[in-house]
Amino acid sequence: MKPLTCQTWYLIHILVSSLLIDVTASIFPPKTVLTWVNGIGFNIDHMNDGRISISSIFGNRPVLFCHNPTAMVNEDDTMGYIGDLTQATTQKLGMITAEVDELVK
Repeated sequence: MKPLTCQTWYLIHILVSSLLIDVTASIFPPKTVLTWVNGIGFNIDHMNDGRISISSIFGNRPVLFCHNPTAMVNEDDTMGYIGDLTQATTQKLGMITAEVDELVK
């Protein structure tokens, strides 16, 4: 009986690894949570509509969203937009706000 070549061992390793990955994935599903955080000027309706689209991209997995409320009253509310932009800028600069704490939760 001839000893197995390095290439044969490599193929066996790939085969066994792929079988183990399939088995462990079905026993232990991935612990990934798909989370979406809105941008500036997004209201709750935008978030609900977007959740459906995002879910379809990721195989209809559930999408949790963390809604950061907008200061905008409607699409034409420039002052509300500036308020949202100011808040986003302070958060980007490292200021911890109630919205940041909510996302962490």
